[in-house]
Amino acid sequence: MTASVGSQTLQSDALFADYKPNFAFLFPGQGAQAVGMGREAQSVPAAAELYKKANDILGFDLLDVCINGPKEKLDSTVISQPAIYVTSLAAVELLRARDGGQQIIDSVDVTCGLSLGEYTALAFAGSFSFEDGLNLVK
Repeated sequence: MTASVGSQTLQSDALFADYKPNFAFLFPGQGAQAVGMGREAQSVPAAAELYKKANDILGFDLLDVCINGPKEKLDSTVISQPAIYVTSLAAVELLRARDGGQQIIDSVDVTCGLSLGEYTALAFAGSFSFEDGLNLVK
């Protein structure tokens, strides 16, 4: 398959004929939030630090809302989107801290997201910093 504009061929799938992906991360979008999310992240300093940075950027205690709700507050777009973004990247830090986790992370060669999760995927891939991504989501 090729992509063309007029008579000019832009890209051919043949470039990827030998490509064999190892691991892919798919990051969730709005609707994945649940009261209690992020609780486990506090056991890993790198994950806990993400919530601290988020508090400074957002101006409120995001982890408190994630853990304690209420559900109606967590479900609001202004809260749920930053909550999912931060919690998703905190989950990566949880994985990194586990045996073999860094090896899995290093093996990821495809990352994508559902709607909001696209921002998380871009931050994970290093396209922009955690802070820049959170400011965009905010």
